[in-house]
Amino acid sequence: MDYALTYTEVNGISILILIYILIRLKGDYGKSYEMRPLKKLSYSHILVALTDAMWALGESGILPYTIEANHLVNIIYLICVTISAYYWFVYNEIRLGEYEFFSRKIRFVAMLPLIIVSVCVVLSPFTKWVYYIDVNDGFHSGYYRVIQIIGIMIYLVGASAHALNHAIKARNHTRRNEYIALASFFILPLVLNVSVFFTPVLPVGAISMTLPLLMVYIKVQDTRIFSDALTGLNNRRRADEYFEMKIVDYHPNMVFFLGDINDFKNINDTYGHAEGDKALILASEVMKTVCGEYDAFLARYGGDEFCIIWEMTDKKPPERLIDAIQRNLTKATIGADLPYELTMSFGYARADGQLTGSQILDIADDMMYRNKEQAHKEKK
Repeated sequence: MDYALTYTEVNGISILILIYILIRLKGDYGKSYEMRPLKKLSYSHILVALTDAMWALGESGILPYTIEANHLVNIIYLICVTISAYYWFVYNEIRLGEYEFFSRKIRFVAMLPLIIVSVCVVLSPFTKWVYYIDVNDGFHSGYYRVIQIIGIMIYLVGASAHALNHAIKARNHTRRNEYIALASFFILPLVLNVSVFFTPVLPVGAISMTLPLLMVYIKVQDTRIFSDALTGLNNRRRADEYFEMKIVDYHPNMVFFLGDINDFKNINDTYGHAEGDKALILASEVMKTVCGEYDAFLARYGGDEFCIIWEMTDKKPPERLIDAIQRNLTKATIGADLPYELTMSFGYARADGQLTGSQILDIADDMMYRNKEQAHKEKK
């Protein structure tokens, strides 16, 4: 009876955490297509926690129920655990930028383990494949319980392996840390669920994924606080904090860049604000790619202005980063078939250990506006 009450308490805590996450996610954190799988994961895991508690109460005799109810509780639990793993896999793929995952064909292939597990679980009352109930209403693993375990591991280990592969290839420090965080998600569920084989009455079913999900939610919230809603880049607040930190932790090869889209007001006035947003997003994507290659910090500083903080590892001219952005921006503009020319002007300043943060900003700002004036004259 004691273990049943412990199960109920732990699962009750899990349900409260999941309800809290759902309420907060309804506040539209981040992009809707990213948040949707997290919401579905939370819903399915509430059912996991609820049925896990009901199973413990029924197993101990506190909650009397029929053998049919016993089967129903176990079927819902086993399927929902797999559904939770599936939606984590979906969320992981979207966070890694695998947008082709939205195609129906790929989604169907990804759902095959879930479909197979669900069929085996539903048939288990007759076949004893995944589980069976003995004459005393006791739950036991079936002959092929490994099918369900493999299904879950395909999603959790597959997602982690994919995230780890991205982390190894990532040159940007921030992205690498994000991918490592995604890759480590499965560790706690794996450790806790393996422990069940040694201590079967441990109430780990729901909490093993609730705690990692809470960590993901906190990560999403942090991203929301420090991200620009339109471009997904770091925002001014994050840029200011990062810049101040780098000024204090002086790096002799640190360069601060300011960039601005040329004739942005004219784009807005002539083609409308929707086209202006499109220009901002296109420029952001180009800079994001280049800054990722150079391991540089990038943020939208305000309006059509961006800042880049780059800790150079050599003494080559910093203009090469600007040149790379301009080249890629030209290619992207041609590929997007824009009705206008999309160019940018940049200025930069080196940190020398003597200049203050405001002085560095002023030097970069002055150079940027001189370059903007020059670009305007050349266009005429």
